[in-house]
Amino acid sequence: MNLAQEMAKRPEPPSDSYAPNWDYWRHNLWSRAQTDAPENFYKWPCVYHTMLVEHWRSIITETEYRYVLRFIDVDKWALILTEDGRNQIHQLYHLLRWQEASGKRIADMRSICEFGGGYGAMALVCHRLGFKGDYYIYDLPEFCLLQQWYLEQNGIKVKHSSEIVPLDVELMIACYSLSETDYAERDEFLDMVHASNHLFLYSNKFEKFDNIDYFQQLDFGGHWQHSHIEHLPPESWYSFGWGDEAKYHD
Repeated sequence: MNLAQEMAKRPEPPSDSYAPNWDYWRHNLWSRAQTDAPENFYKWPCVYHTMLVEHWRSIITETEYRYVLRFIDVDKWALILTEDGRNQIHQLYHLLRWQEASGKRIADMRSICEFGGGYGAMALVCHRLGFKGDYYIYDLPEFCLLQQWYLEQNGIKVKHSSEIVPLDVELMIACYSLSETDYAERDEFLDMVHASNHLFLYSNKFEKFDNIDYFQQLDFGGHWQHSHIEHLPPESWYSFGWGDEAKYHD
C-alpha cells in the first residue's frame, strides 16, 4: 500500500478546526502523509501529540514496564524502548490490567472492536498476545489509512469502517477515543455495537464532557470495575466490564 497515493484520493478534511478536536488532527494527517515518508509518522503532530507517550517516558518505563514484566517476556517480544516500543508497552499495560481484572485473555476473544485505533498499535499488540479472531476498527477515514499501512508492515489485516454499523463482538476497546467524541456519537456507537466485555480508558473531562459521570453510569450487564489510574496525568480512569463466561486458569 502506498500511503501517500491512497491519502491523495481522499477529499481534503475540514481545515478550520483547532486542537484537540479531531478534525484538526485528521487534516494534519492528510497533509503530512502526502508530503513526508510514512516511516516518519511518529514525528507527525497528529500522531506525536495524540498517540505516543513521549511526554510520559519515565512513567512508562518505571511503572508500566515493571508491571508488564510480570506477565510478558519483553526480550522475546524485542520491545526496545523506541517510540513504538514504549507505545506497545503502554497498550500492553491496558490489556494486561483488563485481563487481571476480568480473569479473561485477549487470546481467547473471538472478535474485538476498537473505537479509534490510533496508528494501529493496540491491534498489533492484541495479535501479539495471541488474538486470532476478527478485529474491527471504527475511525476517521484518514486514520484508517494510516492503520492499514502500519499493520500491513506487521503482516496484520483488520476490518476498517468510518461508518457506525451494527456489530456484535466479544470485546470493545476505546482508549482516550470514545471519551473524546460528543455524547450523541457515543450513544449511537454503543447502541449499534454490542459487546460482552469492555475496556474503556478516559480522562475525567474532555472539553465540556464529564467522562466520569458518563462511563461510570454505563450498564451493559455483567461485572464492572472503575479505577483511577494513579500514574497517568492529568486524571485518567479505567472502566472494565466483563461477562459471566468462565474465567481462564493458568
